[in-house]
Amino acid sequence: LGSLGFLRGLGAVSGIVGSWSYPWIHGLLGGSAVQTANAGIWAFAISLLPCAASMFVWGATPTGAWALLWSMTLSRFALFWFKPAVNQLTQELVDADVRGAFTGVRK
Repeated sequence: LGSLGFLRGLGAVSGIVGSWSYPWIHGLLGGSAVQTANAGIWAFAISLLPCAASMFVWGATPTGAWALLWSMTLSRFALFWFKPAVNQLTQELVDADVRGAFTGVRK
């Protein structure tokens, strides 16, 4: 399995837990998809700060690589707050006749 496989699996679990907690976070933030999207993108960005810091502090060392992988793994939790909130906002705010052209590929 190895360390990389373990972290990929942990990232998947982190994303599932983030998806599962979305309704709770959405309700906690007053039922606003906009607030949930803002909280998700900020939490995602903050959880990725260790990625950048690890490259400046440790560089291309094993410690830097582990810090990078762990912060990317845990950041998926917040990403799965942001993504459903954006999907909900798209469904609520974009007219149905242009929604397919807005979110899909058209020839």
